Amino acid sequence: MEKSESSEHNFANKTARKCKDLEEAEEAALCSSTISVSGYYSDYSRVLITAQMLLSSFHQDGPIVRVILHKSHALLTFKDINDARSAIRKNHYLDTLDGKKKLILVPADGDCCVGGILQPLKFNDQLEPDGKDVNGAHSILKLNDNCLAKILSFFNLRELITLEVICDRFQQVCRSIYKTHRTLNLNELALKNGRPSRLTLKETEKIVQEVGPFVITLVASKKSFFATSKQTLRTISSSISMSCKKLENILLVGFDLTNARNQRKLNQIFATIKIIKLQRCRLTEELLKKLLRSAKCLEFLDVSQNSELTGEFLRTIHGLWGIDLSYCMIEPEHFVNFCESNPQLRYLNIMKMNTFDETCFGAMKNLEYLEGLAIVEVGYTITDFSSLADLPSLKHLRMDSRIINGILLENFANCKHLEVLDVIDLHVEGNMVEQFANLKYLRVLKINEAWGNVTEMLEQFQVNSHLRELHIADISSFTDAILIELIKKCTGLRYIDLSLCYEITTDLLRGILPHLLETLGPEEYLEMRVGNTQLSEQIRRANDDDFIDLHGKIKLDHNVQKTKYSLEDLLLFNEDYHSFYSFDTDDKEWED
Repeated sequence: MEKSESSEHNFANKTARKCKDLEEAEEAALCSSTISVSGYYSDYSRVLITAQMLLSSFHQDGPIVRVILHKSHALLTFKDINDARSAIRKNHYLDTLDGKKKLILVPADGDCCVGGILQPLKFNDQLEPDGKDVNGAHSILKLNDNCLAKILSFFNLRELITLEVICDRFQQVCRSIYKTHRTLNLNELALKNGRPSRLTLKETEKIVQEVGPFVITLVASKKSFFATSKQTLRTISSSISMSCKKLENILLVGFDLTNARNQRKLNQIFATIKIIKLQRCRLTEELLKKLLRSAKCLEFLDVSQNSELTGEFLRTIHGLWGIDLSYCMIEPEHFVNFCESNPQLRYLNIMKMNTFDETCFGAMKNLEYLEGLAIVEVGYTITDFSSLADLPSLKHLRMDSRIINGILLENFANCKHLEVLDVIDLHVEGNMVEQFANLKYLRVLKINEAWGNVTEMLEQFQVNSHLRELHIADISSFTDAILIELIKKCTGLRYIDLSLCYEITTDLLRGILPHLLETLGPEEYLEMRVGNTQLSEQIRRANDDDFIDLHGKIKLDHNVQKTKYSLEDLLLFNEDYHSFYSFDTDDKEWED
């Protein structure tokens, strides 16, 4: 009986000691100044680890405060974390009957530790004399934090939240990368290798939780998620309200905002938001009024492609610098009242606002601070738009061929404040050829889907030192000779888009290179987009004999630029918001 009690007592003591050792091991494993020493040499032969052996082998690396021995490994804790890092980078050998053999060392939280127990490595971990792995495996943990952060920064946020669970060090480095993010674009994270890969709500919640405290801009579309619009918005809004305390800009596309629970969360979020974009969202006039009342810091509002809105909500808006009402059916009465209440307005987008009439046009002409205007396919009852040139502050204008005419261009020819002109569906006819050639103060000219005498118009272009960008993609009538003369006339030109102009060849490069070498400064060059042209094909197929030395004066881009009717093309005047407008929110084909 006494023997049995004694055995039970001994067993209890052994169990307690094992539990204590395990707790100490786990505690040491959490310490960043702890390293693991394997019970195997690098050639997988067994090594009997003793405390004396470890102290004698590692004492030169720095003071050691704790040694914990296990059957398969030992945990060695240094007083200083820098000593531990130094020990990891060094080779440690022990004398054996077979000669010197190297010990296997890894950080205590390394990926070779499973549950605090170091596992024998399954590869040849022998080192070259310079300390590098022969096969390169597992060497990433031997890099310093800056190098590791540089490598992990090439992964997107969706991948980083998976990588951070590998070990404590990965988690630490990933969290340092999170702090650098100022924009969270969930649409980009819903793509893998260019193909749709929708986010789960759990992934979304984790990403927002990790990056949210540092994010200023958030972009999300309902097509980026598996869940329904209401479920997704509920998750996003809850996570944003808890994590995104610095959020200033938000873009939501295609969400249902009518849910009462979502409205309460959005009211909290919108209280500090400066830029709100609600594109193709399901909302009502009353709902929008409530949301806008809570948006005390609002500066820019985008409710484009919400055709059910009639404009009653505009009566609650004051002090904006910009608004996007494209594809909305705003009643003239509400639009006129909005213009009168917001004379400080600097940007206005009314593309395809079919209700726009003479009264709206008259109210818009009184916006003396208006700098950016997009007016396309509107005002079918208006016959004369020439007074647009009377807007005293207008710098950026987008319009279509129905609005533009010779009289308007003649007025703009003497207008020094107009910098960007973007014309859609341009039909060059009559005296427009001569008037276009006289636009000598423009800095950016974009011609989209043009036909008529476009070639003749560019041939008559006068010498222009102001023009910096010229976008004339997809005009098949252009030849090398015409473009050579045009580039020579535009001495300030630094970017030209010729994509889809198939007739241009490498003769264009040879023709303009002497001119560029003579006129451009040491650090200056001309950037040319030449996707889907003969020039691009010839460059790709060129051999050494056909090589053209561009002397760093011409930078070729072989991509094709598809013109989009979006805000980014208007070159918005506030650079702080430029990156926010650069996101592509166009519809994409998503697989179920």
